[in-house]
Amino acid sequence: MNMSNKVVPAAIALSLASTPLAADTEFGAEVPRAVVEQFIGNPLGGESKLYSDIFTAFPPFALPAGFDVVASADQGIQQRAILRTSLAPADARALIVPALVAEGWIEMSYGAAAPRTGFVVLDAPATQPVSLCHDTLGRMSLFISDAADGRYVNLSRTTMAALGGARRTCAEEAQIMSRADGPFRGPGGVREYLPALVMPPSDVTAGRQPAIFSSGGGGGSSNDFETRGFLSITWDGRALMEHFAPQLAEQGWAPDTQVSGTKTAFGSWTKTIDGNALLGLLTLVETGDDAWDLKFRVVRGGSAPADAVRSEVTR
Repeated sequence: MNMSNKVVPAAIALSLASTPLAADTEFGAEVPRAVVEQFIGNPLGGESKLYSDIFTAFPPFALPAGFDVVASADQGIQQRAILRTSLAPADARALIVPALVAEGWIEMSYGAAAPRTGFVVLDAPATQPVSLCHDTLGRMSLFISDAADGRYVNLSRTTMAALGGARRTCAEEAQIMSRADGPFRGPGGVREYLPALVMPPSDVTAGRQPAIFSSGGGGGSSNDFETRGFLSITWDGRALMEHFAPQLAEQGWAPDTQVSGTKTAFGSWTKTIDGNALLGLLTLVETGDDAWDLKFRVVRGGSAPADAVRSEVTR
């Protein structure tokens, strides 16, 4: 019988409308493919594809002993391969990274003899994401996580080798990253006055893939420079501000304003170096569950109007 033109009685319509939507019903051991594809959908359109092995277009590498392939996915500009292992994170990393390096990938890492500035990770655990670069194949990140049924190694490749315009080669970038003075230090405007902000240890471990620690790039002009970091942690904005504020005081920055809450925090500090009156702006925003976006901006005094500072507080 064709029910498409039937009118639903008001009593039935009311009962349907009042059906509770929120629940905690988890999938079992099997998740329908159509559901998975909705979560991994191609951001640029097109069909995402799932595989039970590593698909042929994924950059090849020799899989070391001690790893099993769980799945892989092709999402266009992003490709992923997921492995499972019983090895300790440090041992897993020590096997997978050389296997990729053998195929021409270059590991991007900071020099150990810092004076590093910006958001700094000290004594990062073996589960910290590894970033690799290939001049023709793009970028690759390696992330190790623990779940109830084992330890997983996620390899995520971005297929876009260059995001438009000329850029350094991977070897040139790696050389800059490995220098003792780090990529954000040295002559050239106010960036040389960035403080070092040591991140707290992450307490997020179970089955997640966001960046546990990550220090992003920076940009600006000779009078204005901003650096960025990402952190997975269960702390609120107040706790994060209480962690970073003493570090700035120890480096000679005088507190000006601090506002903090559960999801956001903002602080401003002043400092005079080499005759330069500087304003430092720290902005902390929770962008997802236990995922924080961290920004620190240095402005040479007089280069930013008061409205620009107020906008940081409301951002």
